[in-house]
Amino acid sequence: MQAAAASDEKSTHNTILYLLVVVIWGSSWIAIKYQIGIVPLEFSIAYRFGIAAVLMFAWILLTDRPLRFPISDYARFAATGLFMFSTNFLLFYNAATYLVSGMLALTFSMVSVFNLINGYLFRGERSGGWIWFGAALGVAGLTAIFLPAIDSTGFGSDPVRGFLFALAGTFSFSLGNTITAGYRARDIPVFSSNAYSMLFGALAMLLFGLAVGDSLIFDVSMPYVISLIGLAVFASAVVFGAYVALLRNIGAARAGYATIVFPVVALGLSTIFEGFQWTPWGIGGLALIVVGNIIVMRR
Repeated sequence: MQAAAASDEKSTHNTILYLLVVVIWGSSWIAIKYQIGIVPLEFSIAYRFGIAAVLMFAWILLTDRPLRFPISDYARFAATGLFMFSTNFLLFYNAATYLVSGMLALTFSMVSVFNLINGYLFRGERSGGWIWFGAALGVAGLTAIFLPAIDSTGFGSDPVRGFLFALAGTFSFSLGNTITAGYRARDIPVFSSNAYSMLFGALAMLLFGLAVGDSLIFDVSMPYVISLIGLAVFASAVVFGAYVALLRNIGAARAGYATIVFPVVALGLSTIFEGFQWTPWGIGGLALIVVGNIIVMRR
């Protein structure tokens, strides 16, 4: 009886984490569009994760969580920061100059497939046939959505450039997932690992921007400031903690499928605020993505 109650409690906890990731990340893509402007992209990313890191370190100190780790763990935090909190977002912010936010979210849904591949290559993780089938449906759905744009404008068009940037960013994020999946075995707390990784990611973007000669400036306009705060506090400090906890609880492959569901939220907002036009291809592709997600989450 106690075991069943504990199992139900764990399931409820994972469901709450899953919903947090879907709702907050699903609505964060529209905020990224307001970060595109006079501030160099790498500095916008540095501001975002710098703020998030400060908030997380403050929470760690208030709750007396661990802050000191072996040197090897700091190297892992730096690698996570490089893949998940700097390179990934630099590629996605560049993609945002070509694609509406809903399409960015749809491309990011490919992380489930990359998680399966990287988990197998780097961690020897094996997944059942149904999980691969669900992933294949997701790929088919994404292909159906982007195929008309490729067919009508060619491979050199802005939508394709945006798609390639976003796809590369998704692969970078998945590499970071592969690293964080090993934190549980080392008993590294979620907040501590995220705080350090975000700090390293922010520093990487700051140094990169200075190295390429960009001016360190800030946009004081309300859309920029409000979207930056929302991205730093909710889409970074809060939801990344939820996502990494989900990674540890249910594995990278299944956690990655949260990123299949939140494009529904992102596309809804994109329809309202960006005039995203639905087509039969888009509706059919989205249906395949959702069905793939249901298959994986039931296995």
